[in-house]
Amino acid sequence: MSKVLEHLTGSTRYQGNVVYNLAPQQLDTVLNPDSTQPNLTPEQRNNPNTEAVLGLVRLSNDNPVVTNADVTISLNNNQLTVAPVSGSTRYQGSVIYNLAPQQLDTVLNPDSTQPNLTPEQRNNPNTEAVLGLVRLSNDNPVVTNADVTISLNNNQLTVAPVSGSTRYQGSVVYNVAPQLPNVLKPAATTQIELAENERTNLQSQSVLDKIKKATDSQVQLEDVKITLIDNNKKLQVKALATSSYQGEVIYNLQQAQASELSNVLEPSTVPRKVTLPSLENLDTEANKKAVLEQIAKDQTLTLNDVTITFDNDKKTVTVATKEETKNFKGQVVYGIQQAPPSSILTPPTKTYFWSWTLLIVLVVALISGSGYYYAQGKKNPNPKSTKR
Repeated sequence: MSKVLEHLTGSTRYQGNVVYNLAPQQLDTVLNPDSTQPNLTPEQRNNPNTEAVLGLVRLSNDNPVVTNADVTISLNNNQLTVAPVSGSTRYQGSVIYNLAPQQLDTVLNPDSTQPNLTPEQRNNPNTEAVLGLVRLSNDNPVVTNADVTISLNNNQLTVAPVSGSTRYQGSVVYNVAPQLPNVLKPAATTQIELAENERTNLQSQSVLDKIKKATDSQVQLEDVKITLIDNNKKLQVKALATSSYQGEVIYNLQQAQASELSNVLEPSTVPRKVTLPSLENLDTEANKKAVLEQIAKDQTLTLNDVTITFDNDKKTVTVATKEETKNFKGQVVYGIQQAPPSSILTPPTKTYFWSWTLLIVLVVALISGSGYYYAQGKKNPNPKSTKR
């Protein structure tokens, strides 16, 4: 920077001029003292070299003598440095400002956020991964795990500045979604016994009440999905993604007392019309399935639980539990009488079926076509009475 000293125009006393190079001005003469603590926004911290940041430390913003073109502004370790641009002949020296610690909640998500932590993260929450769950931005983050400590206590996640931090102040506390194992009965010491109707309606309040802690009333059916796994030997309770809980609990099922078949099948003393898909051979899976579907009152009873045996000679159908079946026991024997589809049946008398022990009339009717068949499959257009 130079200054030209000239003689007055028309002077008869002096002639010529003199040029002086002025010493560069000290930068601190046009800026606020270094004791100033400017407050920068997160955006300004990311990019401090702006006219707006210079305005926070400039001595006067009315007709300023120093502009952003004259200086460079940098931020390091919470210290803001203002220095002349390289090669400047106008200013010299620099000024360093200690920034006021930034409020931590300006760089983190609101405390209404509910982070979902894995079991590993619950055991060790002081990690960059956990910070990423609550950080306002994970693109070019202004706060890292080196700036904060993260702790978890009673389902509350606290993020606070590290001890002695000059960069951040304040803390943010988040409520973490509680783990189902902490609000349900412990799986290791709890065995659940389900009633027959509960096995067919697992998503029910009665099932949930069996696994909730007595002191807990917060878990609702809308929070969990209840299913049977491991060949129906275990009960899985899993938190839904839409709930305020997380995790799952798997319970061992206690074997319920086996039900008598006579209590879960239609009675053998009342006539009942049963339609079979085939008369050519009664001993088929399709016929057995048809019989069971039409006489079973408990829909959990399947062909996996019982055997069904047709006896043409004795005119009986025997439904018996398999040896490996745990939920049912016993057997029921039904008598068979074949009649035309149009027949009107009435309960038979004891005399009429004196040789049949447990009796139900199973009417065998063709699903398609016409005609009438005996159990043996012989056509008989004029059936006679079988009374003995």
